[in-house]
Amino acid sequence: MTSLSKISKNCAFIVELGRGDSLGVELLTAILRIAGHKVFLYLDKNQSATPWIKSQRNLEEKKLLHFIEQNQIEIAFFSVATDYALRAQKIAQIIKCHKKEILTCFGGVHPTFAHEELLQNPAIDFVCRGEGEIAIEKFVESLSSKTAFPSGIYYRENNRIAGSGLGELTKNLDELPFPDKSDFYEQMPFIRNYYTIQLSRGCPGRCSYCNSPSMMDLYRDEKQVFFRRRSVASAIEELKIVKKVYRPKKICFVDDTFILDKTYMREFALQYKKHINIPFYCNTQPNFFDEEILDLLVDAGMSDVEIGVQSFCPRIKEDIYLRNESNDDVLRFVALLRNRKVFTHIDHIVSPWETTQDLEEQLPLYEKLRPSQMNVFFLSLYPGTKILNRTLEENIITNQDYRAIQNGNVNTNYYCGGSVSQKELQKNKGALIFLSLLPLIPSSVCRYIIKKKYYQYFKILPHMSVFLIRGIIALSSPKDTWGRMNLGNLYLQYLDLFNPVSQRRITEIRGISTFDKAGETL
Repeated sequence: MTSLSKISKNCAFIVELGRGDSLGVELLTAILRIAGHKVFLYLDKNQSATPWIKSQRNLEEKKLLHFIEQNQIEIAFFSVATDYALRAQKIAQIIKCHKKEILTCFGGVHPTFAHEELLQNPAIDFVCRGEGEIAIEKFVESLSSKTAFPSGIYYRENNRIAGSGLGELTKNLDELPFPDKSDFYEQMPFIRNYYTIQLSRGCPGRCSYCNSPSMMDLYRDEKQVFFRRRSVASAIEELKIVKKVYRPKKICFVDDTFILDKTYMREFALQYKKHINIPFYCNTQPNFFDEEILDLLVDAGMSDVEIGVQSFCPRIKEDIYLRNESNDDVLRFVALLRNRKVFTHIDHIVSPWETTQDLEEQLPLYEKLRPSQMNVFFLSLYPGTKILNRTLEENIITNQDYRAIQNGNVNTNYYCGGSVSQKELQKNKGALIFLSLLPLIPSSVCRYIIKKKYYQYFKILPHMSVFLIRGIIALSSPKDTWGRMNLGNLYLQYLDLFNPVSQRRITEIRGISTFDKAGETL
């Protein structure tokens, strides 16, 4: 990081309440504070991608404007996913109407792939495309020094969009500061037992429904290598401080694909076991079969793993989703984890290409899989994904639908229907509810239900019953990381539970981001 700024700015991050904290915002917060700026977090209690609600919560305009005035905000940064894009623009408009001098800057996945659409809104002054760790500090400095904006920053100038390139990459992730989680820690009590950390950027997969491959392609066109990984030493260094100061009950690795590279995994598992030894969650692809490494990871604390199976139908998996693992690979990998008593979250995506016959033919395979928990999602279409273009080419969506998605107007989230028509959802409702509840039903009973096609009678159950049962699973299983986080999220959303924490504790958490490599505060 560069030296302290000559002029300190009052910055705010406007963030939607999610099922956990935002690691990206926490890193940017740490960078700006180290550079001498004041940073505040406004947590919008709206949830656009959640299993609990379909509609958006009313904006608390008075609370928002009080926050702006109390902290004398000069720059409002928005972390924006597509589901939140319209809501974020509405908040930006409220801020601009209140005080037009406040600058607004949108960053995140949606702005990276839809910057031109966003800059049509006069309430948005700037958009950051790509990564922001280097760009944000240079951007704030440019505002003070009146110098040129860095690569990746776009804005309106003389009735046209100015700016070029993408946010400069931090080539060595070890050079980034540790994230400043103090604001989320204070405002989201349910995350205090968990610590999220990311070891890598990018993913080796090319899944058509994900924008990670497109992000890698954008940087490749800029002749930059997007996939990077922290050293094991750097990760363990952070977690040793976290263990002492934050004192979490579980570590959550939020890499797109965590279990990757035998040499790296072996070193990580041995060091993690020696120095950390706290249960951890991770996400991975079902294509890693080295039992020695899996044994080391489980011994080190790997307690629950989320696996994106997405489909057992070869036509959909290979041709539509662009996944290359076989059904046998999936069954083998999950069996390896299950035999080691790892809690397995399995994801399935319902899409417009999946017929009733496709779904019915997959049920016996999911029964054979016997995961700890099933997540049945519905395909949502997002800018920058290959599958969005395919739906347009095959007339599944219209040009008007495409433009609406680019503008952030998605009909419903991936928990509540996504891009799948209500007609198809109702047609397959029984089978989908049965699939969601499959892990709770004895294997012999499942096989009988599948054989007789009695799953169609599950359609009498309300869709919300699945989430209620998920809540019961989360309460009964300490290993169900995201289930428990969603419950905490629900309590905060509807019961407005707020467990205050002392200023001393907040200062301790904030101090994690200012430890230098020798373990002392800067």
